[in-house]
Amino acid sequence: PGEPASKAPARLAKWLHELREPPTLKSYASLEEVAQRLQKTNSRLSDMRARFLAAHWARAGKDGRFEILGDPAHKIVNPYLYRPEEAVAIWSAITAPVLWIMARESEYARRMDALADFGTRVASISSVTRHWIDGAGHMMHHDQPALLARLIEQFFIERGGLAA
Repeated sequence: PGEPASKAPARLAKWLHELREPPTLKSYASLEEVAQRLQKTNSRLSDMRARFLAAHWARAGKDGRFEILGDPAHKIVNPYLYRPEEAVAIWSAITAPVLWIMARESEYARRMDALADFGTRVASISSVTRHWIDGAGHMMHHDQPALLARLIEQFFIERGGLAA
């Protein structure tokens, strides 16, 4: 949902404060700890998949601890409020085909889809193909990688972008 304009000053102040003290990412003593961290936020991950992901999501630092291969800047709040009208105006200008995939068990996706006008917002994209993936949460590429890959591949094949 949109945010009231009255929240803009506090949001901008928070963003400026966060720029003063850049965030960092926690390090871990072992890849096993990284795997456990992955499972903490995604209980659907098997031990085997969590270990596989951990090996590609972290690297040993100079001190021997494992550092996440991510950008800590993602922890910084966006300085701008979300305005649905602006999103619809931008989405309406998209001319390329769009594949829109949402995970059925993602709390974020459920909240968005529950908005009365969300379907209308998505439909403002002139050429949008929507899919839901069952049995997946926010990290759908971890939970259902084969299905997600199949949907992406199918989307491109149908548009002449990939050979079958």
